[in-house]
Amino acid sequence: MSDRDFYLTADNDSRRKRWLSISSTTATVTTATNNIDDAVLDQIQRDLHRSYPEILTTKEHIESLESVLLAFVRYNSNIAYCQGMNFIAAVCLHVTHYCESEALQIFIYIIEHHAKEYFTEGLIGLQVDISVLFSLL
Repeated sequence: MSDRDFYLTADNDSRRKRWLSISSTTATVTTATNNIDDAVLDQIQRDLHRSYPEILTTKEHIESLESVLLAFVRYNSNIAYCQGMNFIAAVCLHVTHYCESEALQIFIYIIEHHAKEYFTEGLIGLQVDISVLFSLL
């Protein structure tokens, strides 16, 4: 088993329980798309099938990913959606055995506490981290 396969495995339920224990939110998953910018909807649609096809193996998995991403856009309109979020949300779904509400809870926690600056206009957090990396090389 490769390192990547190990980290993407959903067999270890303790990972799901640990993430859920530190994350909490009042956000809910719905399929409503009202008040979401058409450009955001279009970007999400384009990214759905690019998201780990080896773990999102059914139409239902893809629909769950779309639901989680749309719920996040409604929950945090300041960040909305950026490319790359689909990969994080896909792993959250996989680890939670495709439970949309649990995946959304974990996804919100990861974005807001660990990757918020990565998904801002101009990708400031990513630019800073890349600058630090280059200075270390």
